[in-house]
Amino acid sequence: MIPLPKYMGGAHFTWQILNNNFEGGIYFQKITNKLDQGPILLGKKFRVKRINNVHPSHFFKENMRHGKKFIDSLIIKIKNNFKFKMKDFNKKYSSREYFPRLLTKKNGFINWNWNISDIVKFCNAFDSPYSGALTYHKNKIIHLKFVSIYKKKKFHPFVNGLIIKKNKNNIYVALADGVIKISNLINQNKIYNNKVCQGDRFYTPNKIIENSLRFRMKFK
Repeated sequence: MIPLPKYMGGAHFTWQILNNNFEGGIYFQKITNKLDQGPILLGKKFRVKRINNVHPSHFFKENMRHGKKFIDSLIIKIKNNFKFKMKDFNKKYSSREYFPRLLTKKNGFINWNWNISDIVKFCNAFDSPYSGALTYHKNKIIHLKFVSIYKKKKFHPFVNGLIIKKNKNNIYVALADGVIKISNLINQNKIYNNKVCQGDRFYTPNKIIENSLRFRMKFK
């Protein structure tokens, strides 16, 4: 359920969140021996409802809602012997935008040199129903869950990833252009919040970031 010919490939909703795209599309398409290139018999585009700190789970929910309506209308058309007109997909396919599949444990590492908005979008894009974006704390890999912008403020870039405040509900991390709020840290499927202290730092080694960019899932 994507706005064809955009976001073909995989990890559609993660890529859309990263790119701040809230388009949606549902299509009744003929299967041919050419992958994703069959003619379209019926299609409908829509807008995914915008919310703050959107996660892929929201996209799944919205697409299911629109998908149900589309299938209901399709069934009615079939019952009424509606004559579908096949629309050639070749023209659309030639202007496609392809984004590859992603694997959180390989592609989901945070670059703390990004700006605050890009870091929050990245964390949200790998959040529910997925395990959350990753980084390091004292040589342990942790997942960040429920991340949002706490405030915009100018700091020196040396603060990037530094925990400047912690309370019973949240952890606050400084960046060059503001502070983010994190509700949960996860390590090996266990809550990790009590393992971090004010003054500690989250970091991702450059080698890990490079591997994250280079890794691509293979089709089995």
